[in-house]
Amino acid sequence: MIDSGYCVLNNVDLYAFNSMKIHSKAEMLYLPYTTDGMAKICSLFESRKDIILIGKGSNTIFSKESYDAPVVCTSMLNMCEISGGEFVVQSGVTLSELAWFAQEKGVAGYEFLEDIPGSVGGALFMNAGTNAGTISELVESVAIYDFASKSVKEICSDDLKKYWGKRKSYFQQFDCCVLECRMKADVFGDRENILNQMLEIKKSRYIKQPREYPSAGSVFKRPSVNGKDVFVWKLLEDAGLRGYSVGGAQVSEKHPGFIVNRGGGTGSDFVELLNICKSRVKDLFMIDLEEEWIIV
Repeated sequence: MIDSGYCVLNNVDLYAFNSMKIHSKAEMLYLPYTTDGMAKICSLFESRKDIILIGKGSNTIFSKESYDAPVVCTSMLNMCEISGGEFVVQSGVTLSELAWFAQEKGVAGYEFLEDIPGSVGGALFMNAGTNAGTISELVESVAIYDFASKSVKEICSDDLKKYWGKRKSYFQQFDCCVLECRMKADVFGDRENILNQMLEIKKSRYIKQPREYPSAGSVFKRPSVNGKDVFVWKLLEDAGLRGYSVGGAQVSEKHPGFIVNRGGGTGSDFVELLNICKSRVKDLFMIDLEEEWIIV
């Protein structure tokens, strides 16, 4: 029997594949467990637009009750190793796993990733980060499946550099899927100091953010008005939306920058609440909010 590097499941409830814990059915769910398997899956389709690609589903809202488009989940692409003085990281590795791997190896600079939800593939697509840094600063090269040439390519940091921006990347501009990446492993530190930094970051985020209910991370990108960033939570607070609910979807009472699932929230609940937030902020402050979430 030839190992294809992936498996296919039929009629799968996606509840376990999204952090918001929305029930939605996928007629076909592809699970690659090797990068070759992921490339083979991609070769079955003409474009990334033909599939619904998820990692941890940590910023994904399934807005429909079911999907006939194939869903591809990279959670089994979870290998992380050192090779040639660099980390080689598959796209399904979580940012937390990557941060802890770096800590174990005594490599500094990955601490800020520890409590960011999601996978490396999704983080590269969105250029995820915090005030302490972005993932783009750590990347040496990325292996992708390129749909235009129907081949696997490696994109070096110089070619990626001109596309990095605030929540922007090369991978948004070209028809491709991330397979794995090579990342810097040349800045060393004391393991205990690295650990303490990670725990402080985690503590700070737990104190501020709602963790008692499922969520999909920050809802909106921070807008800029007259050259200055505006806090989304403050806009939603001033719009009277703290605690506002539609079905099981609620603007968090603890931190209005988040929307949570208080129980039984459906995709349509979240989309409706999202639109209410955007409309209210636009009417009151003439500011257009743009989602960080990916609505499918």
